[in-house]
Amino acid sequence: APPVAGPVGLAGVGLTATGHPLLGASVELPGTDAVAFTGSISLSTHPWLADHAILGPALLPGTAFLDLALAAGEHVGCPRVDDLALQAPLALPAHGAVRLQVRVEATESDGRRQIGVYSRPQDDEHAWTQHAIGVLAPETGPESEALTEWPPPGAEPVSVDGLYDDLAATGFAYGPLFRGLRAAWVRDGAVYADVALPDETASVAGYGLHPALLDAALHALGCAHLVEDWKDGQLPFAWTGARLHAVGARALRVRLRAENGGIALTAADAGGQPVADIEGIRLRPVGDAGTVRATAGVRPSRVEWIPVVPADDRAADDVTVVPVTGRTADGDLAAEVRAGVAAALARIQEQLADDRPGRLVFVTRGAVAALPDEAPDPVAAAVWGLVRSAQSEHPGRFLLADLEPGDGTPASAAVLPGEPQTAVRDGQVLAPRLVRSVDVPAGAVPFGADDVVLVTG
Repeated sequence: APPVAGPVGLAGVGLTATGHPLLGASVELPGTDAVAFTGSISLSTHPWLADHAILGPALLPGTAFLDLALAAGEHVGCPRVDDLALQAPLALPAHGAVRLQVRVEATESDGRRQIGVYSRPQDDEHAWTQHAIGVLAPETGPESEALTEWPPPGAEPVSVDGLYDDLAATGFAYGPLFRGLRAAWVRDGAVYADVALPDETASVAGYGLHPALLDAALHALGCAHLVEDWKDGQLPFAWTGARLHAVGARALRVRLRAENGGIALTAADAGGQPVADIEGIRLRPVGDAGTVRATAGVRPSRVEWIPVVPADDRAADDVTVVPVTGRTADGDLAAEVRAGVAAALARIQEQLADDRPGRLVFVTRGAVAALPDEAPDPVAAAVWGLVRSAQSEHPGRFLLADLEPGDGTPASAAVLPGEPQTAVRDGQVLAPRLVRSVDVPAGAVPFGADDVVLVTG
């Protein structure tokens, strides 16, 4: 039979094009009026994102999350972002893409909708991270104030020279597209600023308000004292009462003032006509590089013991079992640890000195916490540490097998060719594997691809 042509384009696979540069398509969820928006971003497809590097990684700007929410709200008839709180930064990998998803939930009785923003690495369909949560509303509110007198009468100019050098010194390595602050003034506790996209070739098509342009508007806060500890580095993490009046702006007149514990923003175009209003913007210190990486999805790995089958079909009849005695109830712990390690070391040295054929398998009981809430035997655990070092120096010569205390399973059942370390629990043979952590432990400072790390044992 001749081949049947498949569907072509987004409509052919049941999706609707959005026209937004970061969200390519949307799909209605059955049984409700909820909508999911999807997209894919990377430093190769959206190279301007590399200009927003914070303490090392390129992060999706907080202003981009707001633009995503505004775009989704406009699509579903809720153009006002009542609230949007950022929960975790989104770090962009040097290579590869990140899948984006914005989910707008069903309409509530008051017409509002919940919204969430998620991402995952392109090659890991299970590693979703929620980056933002918020509420969309159908009301747009009163008309915005125009900024036709510019600069405002009585406003005092303030210097913006050196601002981006100072920010770079704190780890905010803004590239050319994000260096849009042109001039600033202060009057009656408010900051007024001229901002523009420096790159005339940068496209604003599809964005409600280009994230780099809005981000530059917030840089004017560095010219006044509206935000404490600005010099230490601040990023927006919460938005309230945001709405757009016009799209496609390449330059803005901006007014920023402190209100109700946050920063209120009014933005107009080059002629003073309204572009955007944000009732409240809250900022917080970005923290150290480790915190950024941890919360940005560069998560540490952890060891999990998982069921395994033999990696190859080699026979395991060339092994010699070396039983390891664990801790006794009334013995001296320090002395028992020294004795256990010394005995294991002697067997390892004999095997290597005589160049004896075959392999040694050290059989312990309860030496590792292969299951949650297990407390390892300290004597057997010390032997494991020694033998693991020997395994690193002499691959394939030594094996480790851990049985449950009181388990009558023969040691041979725990030995799997190709697995240097195994444990038997509930009749299953387990082996250690590195898996990505879902939750970042408190105080964890994972390292990135460009860091230098010394690992010792």
